[in-house]
Amino acid sequence: MNNLTKLAYLVVIAVWSTTPLAIKWSSVGIHPLWGSAIRILIATVCILLIIRVWRQPIPLHLTALKNYLAGGLGLFGGLIFVYTGAAFVPSGLISVLYGLSPILSGVLAYYLIDDPPFSVSKWLALVFSVMGLAVIFSDDIQLSEKLIFGVVLVLISVLFFCLSAVLIKRYQHDGHPLAQTTGSLLVCLPLFLISASTVADDVNYSDIQMTTKLSIIYLAIVGSIIGMLCYYYVLNKMSPSSVALITVITPVIALFLGVNFNGEVFSSWSYAGVFMILVGLAVFNWGDRYITGRAPTG
Repeated sequence: MNNLTKLAYLVVIAVWSTTPLAIKWSSVGIHPLWGSAIRILIATVCILLIIRVWRQPIPLHLTALKNYLAGGLGLFGGLIFVYTGAAFVPSGLISVLYGLSPILSGVLAYYLIDDPPFSVSKWLALVFSVMGLAVIFSDDIQLSEKLIFGVVLVLISVLFFCLSAVLIKRYQHDGHPLAQTTGSLLVCLPLFLISASTVADDVNYSDIQMTTKLSIIYLAIVGSIIGMLCYYYVLNKMSPSSVALITVITPVIALFLGVNFNGEVFSSWSYAGVFMILVGLAVFNWGDRYITGRAPTG
């Protein structure tokens, strides 16, 4: 593994670990729909400039258009729900819930693109992760109905993210990652602007905290462009098991960041539920290798 691949791998970990906290900060003093819309607008403008400088063509055949539509709708649905849910859910828990995406993607891929069925270890991982969610719910449902509402919104966001990823694979083509990213952003940008326009927003933008402004810029440039491009690069250069490790590492880092930089508090039961979900992710990613003695197939 060369130094560029190592750097891209570390960038993906850093971006995925910090994105949940940045989402929370980007909505302070501004409606979440406006925060997400501004983020996508900045990201779209930046990537169009990159496309123009690099003279990267954007394929417009039918399969490519379906690919962009799948990416754009997933980006829109995923961000709308996670931005709204972030007002009620600790940033560390958002990362943990998004860590479930490989498991949910596997279920959707089985039904939508005929991926191999789950092995025994993968079903075990699914059960363990659901039990972890149940532990979190059983502890917090008595403390905050808003938290449960937020968790449901984030899980819907994860569903959109996973469905989008599976459909992108279904309509896969030979386009450059820059073209894929550009097409997806162009599809979802009008949806974000329309959604934001339906929300009354009387905020004086000159009074918005600098932290909020910097978070939106960070999410637009680093989260929506650099992180995505590095992830595509890592997928092409590293083994699936190494890439899968990202989904186990990032929730731990995100929990640490949320507790230490955003004052987030978790009960012992919440930590137990998070631990069960992380164990489920580990079993899902590597269980076939160590339980059955063979490489994973699905």
